[in-house]
Amino acid sequence: MIGATTRGYHVSVVEPASDIRVEEATCSSALFSAVLELWRAESDTLGFMPLGGFEQAARAGCLLAAVHPERGFCGSILYRTTERKQTAIVHLCVAPAFRGYGVAKLLVESLKQRSGDSYELRLRCRRDFRANDLW
Repeated sequence: MIGATTRGYHVSVVEPASDIRVEEATCSSALFSAVLELWRAESDTLGFMPLGGFEQAARAGCLLAAVHPERGFCGSILYRTTERKQTAIVHLCVAPAFRGYGVAKLLVESLKQRSGDSYELRLRCRRDFRANDLW
């Protein structure tokens, strides 16, 4: 972690994603609760997803969370796979404090490694969402 002083305030900034690890979020884990909390806070851009959708993804091993060793939960990616060997990103969200440090890229790269037998990685993002520029 890097520290900086700006206008009299000390701000802790996370180093690029090198310290961050990606792990599965299970239904009974604290990470699952953190995923839900972030989703609620960002639901205006993430859209609707029933609680059962998160639970189903977690049970299937399709809910990954990025975790910083000192600062905790950074963000998550929820995906699904199809019988036609396609992987689709359903939700990708990074906590505001971790945006701009490569967390989204780390989550997508981790997903790509886990879905190595997929022929296609799919994603849809509304054009009027800021995240559309990322893709």
